[in-house]
Amino acid sequence: MEQEFQFREELNEPLIQVINTGLFDHKIQIADFFRQVSSEQLSDSPLLMLLDELRGESENVLCRYADYILGFISTSYSGSGVLPSARGLSSKEPDEVSELKIQINEKDDQNRRLNIQNDFLKGQLERREKMLAIQRQLFLKELQVLKEQLFQKARIGEPYVAEKFDNFNPEEWLDKLLGKGGMDEDSMKKKIEEMMQKLTARFSEERKKLESQIKILEREKNSKVAELEKEYKLKIAELENQISRLTLKHIIKYYTQFNTHFLQFSRVYH
Repeated sequence: MEQEFQFREELNEPLIQVINTGLFDHKIQIADFFRQVSSEQLSDSPLLMLLDELRGESENVLCRYADYILGFISTSYSGSGVLPSARGLSSKEPDEVSELKIQINEKDDQNRRLNIQNDFLKGQLERREKMLAIQRQLFLKELQVLKEQLFQKARIGEPYVAEKFDNFNPEEWLDKLLGKGGMDEDSMKKKIEEMMQKLTARFSEERKKLESQIKILEREKNSKVAELEKEYKLKIAELENQISRLTLKHIIKYYTQFNTHFLQFSRVYH
């Protein structure tokens, strides 16, 4: 029992130290980056809220990954007698036990990579939905301002003319966007509706692709997990059978030696 505890301590301590150090450094870098961006460029922008959410999401994903590794280390070697049996056998079958450990570690790495990729795709989908909602809110706000300006122009009987900003001419921009003669209200409304339909269709298509990728990854993950569990159970059963055969072999050898000594003792005293 003491050897098993010492084995787990030797395995856990360096990994825990590396993970905690990397997690601390990552949080510092992420915090510095977002403070710099928010203070220099986005102090009054609604995108600052989205950046804060992305920062929290980044830290949460890393924390979940680190917790998963630490939990795996602390629980994988605390089963009911599996580790002592395997270590006892490793002195007799070192190559086979080492190969089994390598295969199990490879399967665990594949499973962790699938989980990380799955979380990344889900986070990417959520970020796109939030970005679209923010853009829609800003667009509606600008439309409301333009509508109010148009209403005020109509009250005093003047046609609405978009204001110029430096080298930007709104009329020329609209002519390029909507075509010549597209300045009337019906044409503009129709063009805007067409553009919104195209954007909505494109967003829906990208969302379907992401959802399809997520489903494929989930199926692959479940398949890998089932395969790993099946292979793990088979290996454990094989190890237990080998241990049983070795134990029976020692019992037979001990009984044979005892019987030999008993016969020798009987001959001496009879």
